[in-house]
Amino acid sequence: MNDLLIPKIKKTLDVIESTCNKLRQEETLDDGEIYHAAKVIERQAQQLLAVTNVTKEMNKDFLVLVAKATEELMASSEADIQHVAERLAISPSMLRRKLSTATDFTPSNYLLHLRIEFSKRYLAQYPEVTIIDTAYRCGFADNSYFTKVFHHFTGMTPLQYIKSEITPPRYVIIFYHADCYCN
Repeated sequence: MNDLLIPKIKKTLDVIESTCNKLRQEETLDDGEIYHAAKVIERQAQQLLAVTNVTKEMNKDFLVLVAKATEELMASSEADIQHVAERLAISPSMLRRKLSTATDFTPSNYLLHLRIEFSKRYLAQYPEVTIIDTAYRCGFADNSYFTKVFHHFTGMTPLQYIKSEITPPRYVIIFYHADCYCN
């Protein structure tokens, strides 16, 4: 979960809990207090939503940059944390931290997943190209490792993927929420 949201969520829950406790202790439910408590909760929820929307946009922009850097580095087999971080002019630890916050993947698995998504697009676009060439193009030095990773992420081998009629993604941006996946 995003580090910016945790304090906001805790604060909102504290407000709700203290308001409910106060109303329970008084045993007289004053409509004005209930209305005020509801307004405080609504304000906190709106602030939380605003922070969430800003965070999603920041994550989206960052993940687009990561995807572009990864794609540029794939052909030279340098699409790893170190080289992507260098390309983005941030430290590897900052890249790891941001990817952990923005996705449900470990940072290394996220980069692998990006490479597989690129390979899916490449295989669909150029089905006549060999699997080995696709593996090299996507930064895999070993064809069998490429096939293993491809199968892990897609549930099928690259050859099965070519033979299926799956439409590849137009964009490769993977978010931590399914509703944010841009396809």
